[in-house]
Amino acid sequence: AQRSSSDHRLEMQVLEQQIYDLKSDAEQHKNLLTTQQEETKRMHLTQVQMLEQRHSERERTLQKELEMATQNRDEQVATLRGQLDFQARELVMSCQQEVEMIKQQWDQRERQLLQMLDQARLGQAEREKTAEVQLQLK
Repeated sequence: AQRSSSDHRLEMQVLEQQIYDLKSDAEQHKNLLTTQQEETKRMHLTQVQMLEQRHSERERTLQKELEMATQNRDEQVATLRGQLDFQARELVMSCQQEVEMIKQQWDQRERQLLQMLDQARLGQAEREKTAEVQLQLK
């Protein structure tokens, strides 16, 4: 019975040691998993921050490109407007000069016609005088 009691105590001590070892192993495993979890969280957070930074940089780059394109468009519109305004002024001046030239041509033509009319009247008057003189001589 003593042997059995001593075997039983020894068996209990072995079981207690095994339980202690299992608890220790479980604690170490838990600590390892906790460390891995924290490391994974940190890595994930770092990746999220990196992606957010890339996104922010890309957004700034696109915004700058948009601003440059808008500025370029505005400059081109201003240049084109200036050219169109210049062409419009040139066209108006050209039209005014053409109208003035046509007026001068018509005025000159009118003077020529009036001179021709005056000459024709003078010629008629001369012929009438000549005819009167001839009638008086007869």
